[in-house]
Amino acid sequence: MVFTHGIFSFYSINNNLRTGVFMILCRFCELRANYDQAQDKIRELERETESQRRSMEEQEERHKTMYLKMYMKGQEAAKFEHADQVRRHKSVHLKKQEETQFLKYKALILSKAQQSFHQ
Repeated sequence: MVFTHGIFSFYSINNNLRTGVFMILCRFCELRANYDQAQDKIRELERETESQRRSMEEQEERHKTMYLKMYMKGQEAAKFEHADQVRRHKSVHLKKQEETQFLKYKALILSKAQQSFHQ
């Protein structure tokens, strides 16, 4: 009887181990499927991240180009404004100079007229 009891005990342990291994394999297959899905999602997210990074770099480059163009236009406008101010200043200065010359000429003519009148 001891011998029979030992065999049953051996079969029972063996059966329990097989059941345990089977359950572990089933759980492994479930986890492996989840792992594979997670890996696919990671690859998809990495592609999206790379695409977004490239898009942001392109957008930043467009903004830099636009800001540079705006800066250059501002510089050009400043040059035109400065040239206009110089032109206006020269114009005012020339008018003052012409007025001064006109007044000197007028004074000269008046003094000559007075000299002729007194003679």
